[in-house]
Amino acid sequence: MEHCWTFYVYVLLLQCDGNLFDAISVAIKAVLFHTRIPKVQMIEDEEGTKEIELSDDSYDCMRLNVENVPCIVTLQV
Repeated sequence: MEHCWTFYVYVLLLQCDGNLFDAISVAIKAVLFHTRIPKVQMIEDEEGTKEIELSDDSYDCMRLNVENVPCIVTLQV
């Protein structure tokens, strides 16, 4: 059994001017860049059951790699 993190990004539009998709894509990439995920260890006991253990140290985390996350750019011809 594998475990994974699931991220949900909700966008609230307060005004409808300009290139909305461009601004939203840049904002989402910035949020993902600053997201920190705590380090996780899978611990298996003698009975074979697995448990997830999160680190208590708030600095013991990793960042997401967002180098290949696309940004939307609108061009007018």
